[in-house]
Amino acid sequence: MWRDADMFRLYSIKKTICTANVRYWLAGFFLLGIVLFTACMVPVMAEETKKSGINFCHLCDEDEYVLLSAGSNYAEIYDSKGNFKGRCRAALDRAATIKKDFVIGYMSGETWFIFSMAELKNILEFPAEEYSVETYEDVCLAVNRNTGKFSLYDCHGNLMYISNEREWAEGQYQGQIIGLDSGYLMCVCRSDETVRIPAIGPVWVSRDGKDNKVITAQNLIQGFVDWSIQDFGDYVFVYDSELYEGAVYDLDGNILLGHLFNALAPYTEDKWFYGYNYFIPAALVLQKADGMYIAYDTELQEVSMFPAGDDGFPDCGYAGGFLKGAAYEQLGGKVCAGFLRYQDETWHPYAKTEKGYLVYADGQLLEFPMDLDLTPWYFNETYITASHYGDDGYGEFLIDRKTGEILQKNYWEEGSGVSFELGGDFCIITETNWEDDIYSSSFSILDENKEVCYSQEQGSAVSWENGYIVLTRGVYHGIADREGNWIVRTIFGQDE
Repeated sequence: MWRDADMFRLYSIKKTICTANVRYWLAGFFLLGIVLFTACMVPVMAEETKKSGINFCHLCDEDEYVLLSAGSNYAEIYDSKGNFKGRCRAALDRAATIKKDFVIGYMSGETWFIFSMAELKNILEFPAEEYSVETYEDVCLAVNRNTGKFSLYDCHGNLMYISNEREWAEGQYQGQIIGLDSGYLMCVCRSDETVRIPAIGPVWVSRDGKDNKVITAQNLIQGFVDWSIQDFGDYVFVYDSELYEGAVYDLDGNILLGHLFNALAPYTEDKWFYGYNYFIPAALVLQKADGMYIAYDTELQEVSMFPAGDDGFPDCGYAGGFLKGAAYEQLGGKVCAGFLRYQDETWHPYAKTEKGYLVYADGQLLEFPMDLDLTPWYFNETYITASHYGDDGYGEFLIDRKTGEILQKNYWEEGSGVSFELGGDFCIITETNWEDDIYSSSFSILDENKEVCYSQEQGSAVSWENGYIVLTRGVYHGIADREGNWIVRTIFGQDE
């Protein structure tokens, strides 16, 4: 027989089970509601995000900042995700990237200031009347104009090296610093109206500031009128841009190639020397007494010998191991006719065929069907830009990379012109006009389907990393996607 206690216990169990089921059902309905709400709101939120110009982005490498021009003297600092980090003094045309440990030097009033990207603030000050200041990447060199004594500081303002007290000749001193893989090289000189005389031999300082030495090179830049130094890793090239004379030294001051006549140094930013029709990467071009030129690679090995052109400069081209005018298996056994770049980066050799051009890029041989009278310059996945000098003058052409069809062409006229710039898989077409000393510009962007995805009657745009553009629209200036949606922006011209 059931007792009252047993019946009560059974009732309690049933009640507990029922209550638990109700709770589970309520929890299930609640979770289902969240899922349905989220599914409905995501498209709305995405559309609002697009309208507001807020984008999830990757503007630069993780170890870099973006400097966005906010006027003639100031720039705003953003990280790779578009987060605002601060402001600094910098004269930029539009935008630039900078490493997170670099320093920037600027003068305000009668004082030199050193701004550190690592600290996001000014870290050093020097009176401009007493000091000549040079910055290189992550270090700062301060030279006392009256004594020639100099100091080297890191990106946190810590002193890495200071020269010893010594007797100096009277004069106004200044310094130069270049970065080496293993450290830094500094040279301090005394200047007068005609000759820059080295005060001491160059000083080599390691990156940790612990292993320093003075390089005593015989006849180093003695008698040079306007000298400078360039770095090639294990050696340096010292040359005089007025006398066109130079010498190559190792880091112990020994001459490797000496007293070079009419030596041409490569362009310092990316170590390419550019002439009228030739490109020489990270190499020296040296003229011999008989008028012939010799090209050396970065290991100081002779690459080739060639005569001078009609303009007196070497008539050649050299890129990535390819020499213009020579035949290569990578080009199907054909002669290298020139070089063109993928967007604005690496140069690639090309050869002519009956139907167009063969381009050797990233281990592949690409076929570009196009008019052989045109000279190709840049290409991306969709387009090729080219130029031509003819009876109509100088013309620029936009070409379909797959078919060779000329999509647009423009011959520059006085007061107006159209230019093409490639970025990502799109092309920016900019039209400029000068009338009565008034400048105006408009642009449109063609996507990979050759359709206009954005255009603007007033303003400008140039390509940026990762398929973005640097856009000026009204009072705003910043980085946007190719449809004109802002990623980051500022009001241009807000100098303090």
